[in-house]
Amino acid sequence: MGFTSEEQSNIHLSLIICNSISLVGSLGIIILFLTFKALRSFAFRLVFYMSIADSIRAIGFILPIHPHSLCIAQAFLTGFGSISGLLWTSIIAFCLYCVVIQEINNIQKYHMFMILIGYILPIFLVAFPQMTGSYGQDKGWCWIKQDYYGFLWRIGGFYAIMVIVLVVNIVSYYKIIREIRDEIELLADSDHEISDKQKLFSRFRMYPLVIVICYLPLLSKRIYEIFTDDSIYWLTIFAAITTSIIGILNAIVYGLTDSVKEIILDTLRKFPFSRRPSSYENFGDQPVNP
Repeated sequence: MGFTSEEQSNIHLSLIICNSISLVGSLGIIILFLTFKALRSFAFRLVFYMSIADSIRAIGFILPIHPHSLCIAQAFLTGFGSISGLLWTSIIAFCLYCVVIQEINNIQKYHMFMILIGYILPIFLVAFPQMTGSYGQDKGWCWIKQDYYGFLWRIGGFYAIMVIVLVVNIVSYYKIIREIRDEIELLADSDHEISDKQKLFSRFRMYPLVIVICYLPLLSKRIYEIFTDDSIYWLTIFAAITTSIIGILNAIVYGLTDSVKEIILDTLRKFPFSRRPSSYENFGDQPVNP
């Protein structure tokens, strides 16, 4: 059963409001990266790349679903932004794993490979459904329609990637958090270092939770639709809100580190930057040339 015009309007209004908030957060990270040279470490560059994907995704959801050309544009932009954003979270997790666990300090050499995974691969994945005419309006917004080919594209082109990303992130951060916890136990006599590592410990635990919080309602909605061929209005609204706030959550969790806050405050106050970021936060102190 489809939604009434009023319900459809409410869903689209929710998408516009929440994605506008997310767009502000993502653009804030982009502006910070482009404005402050001190923030152009390799780690923050990866967050910058993720924010670009989140911005594209938010813009896609803000687009109207009529006429059909804008509906297709929404499907392309949201599909690309969602997949790219997910992949960048795993790239960040992989880099942190290499630095913290494997003690690899030249992770920057894989920069172009990360670009291929984070941006080029999603372009191919969102292009495939158009070959079978699988894009269109689908119970709330424009995405891959629920037909035979659409089912395959949804599973192979998005949900399988989401599950893989979540597993990679959970495993990576479990090992990273365990390593940091062991370091905390060895630093019983250094309250300052323990405090810094406890902050990292708390922040790293939030990274996989963002994906769970934002995508679990959407996954529940899609599973329900597969088995019932119907949609629940309140669940669709809830899924629209949670999937739409991923940009602002990524900006807060990944972007607003203590180092970023200090650089902003020190620059605004015209004070010299006095605290160097943790090696876990920048994977090396050398900025990457823009």
